[in-house]
Amino acid sequence: HPLMPVVVTSGIDSEIKAWDVGDGRANETSRKQSSEAPDKDWRRRRETAAPNVTAPEARLCLQQAETHKLRGNDLVKQGAWEDGLREYEAALKKLHFQSPTLELQQSRETLLVSCHLNSAFSRLNLEDYAGAVENCDKVLEIEANIKALFRRATALAELTDFPRAFQDLEAASALEPGNAELER
Repeated sequence: HPLMPVVVTSGIDSEIKAWDVGDGRANETSRKQSSEAPDKDWRRRRETAAPNVTAPEARLCLQQAETHKLRGNDLVKQGAWEDGLREYEAALKKLHFQSPTLELQQSRETLLVSCHLNSAFSRLNLEDYAGAVENCDKVLEIEANIKALFRRATALAELTDFPRAFQDLEAASALEPGNAELER
């Protein structure tokens, strides 16, 4: 049973608790009987897991991401939505790592929020409403954010999901009562 420890004796008066995680040498019949979904799910999580980096590597990734974000901002100011979106996505890829310190984690999260919000804005202008919703969802996983709620509400309204759009607007006005943008 995977939740019950196996006690292993390794000498005189030494016991080690271990958990049985299975054996990769299962026969073909037992493989067919077991579902492949958990194995595929594990592989997907392993492939998409953020790598650990050192502090200098994290700082370099943050600098590169900031550069991509600023390029994206310049492109968006010119109305080049697709090119701007590509730069924001490049920045988000650079931010795919496990931060070694709390300070770097906070910097990473700040940049993640900014890039996802900018991506959502670009996607709204490109009429990719489902993509805008995804970007806003990622911001809201990190923090409660009025811009993310407002942009997600806009995208949801375009997707004719009015109940959820209205919920987002209510949540945004609860975060910042009296906001003129939201009351419009």
